[in-house]
Amino acid sequence: MYGTTTEICIHLLTHFIPGENMTVLVLTEDDIRELTPGMHPTPDEARQILSLIASADGLEFGVSEDTVITLLSSLREAETGQTVTVPAQMLRAVMHLAGREMERIADCAREGGGDAEDSLREENHMMATLHGALGD
Repeated sequence: MYGTTTEICIHLLTHFIPGENMTVLVLTEDDIRELTPGMHPTPDEARQILSLIASADGLEFGVSEDTVITLLSSLREAETGQTVTVPAQMLRAVMHLAGREMERIADCAREGGGDAEDSLREENHMMATLHGALGD
């Protein structure tokens, strides 16, 4: 949930039984700044990240420093509308190397008892998008 201290307290009081044991993890704008050293997010960027985290699906295992850095980078990239043009053959070569590394990561995940698909969900989505853009 994203909101002010008052809004969150009201939500907790109206949706949970008083005296019920629970754990609540809190992230603030200050936490966002601490998790992104050297990136200096603006107050507006910190609020946007908090809102994105609150509305995101698939965060049942929490939010890491990498998640926050990725969100901030994505926000900034979206704001600049930065586009890069590279020759298709060069992109295919880089994608081939990335695919081999993704296979290595998947093997490590499987050997460690993890789920390779979960480990590479975002990367697989990016690769599919790039393959689609190339018409592969």
